[in-house]
Amino acid sequence: MSVVIVNRSTVMEFIEDMVTFDKCLNECFNELDVDVDVDVDGVLFRLELQKGFGRLMTLEHDLESEEQINNVYDNVFEKFNEDHNGTLDRKEFRSLMKEIMQAVARGIGNSPIQ
Repeated sequence: MSVVIVNRSTVMEFIEDMVTFDKCLNECFNELDVDVDVDVDGVLFRLELQKGFGRLMTLEHDLESEEQINNVYDNVFEKFNEDHNGTLDRKEFRSLMKEIMQAVARGIGNSPIQ
């Protein structure tokens, strides 16, 4: 049995390894595209993104109302939908996930987790 220790440095190294990071993100995007993208058009609408993220993490426990949850997703979508066309493409999805992973790295800090 192997044990994996993760800290800020290991997460940042993963993000900086563009080949591995992009491969992982492409797999995630493809999975979301097939599983939640209703029209399988290669882009994600806001509700598709929310549905996909709902599988990975739930904000409902941290936020009190549906309005707060919707505001979070609206703000996230507004920030990362760079071309303002109402969808996230792979490039925009990559930017979103990179920022999320950087936030995770900052949150972990130098305290290793197993």
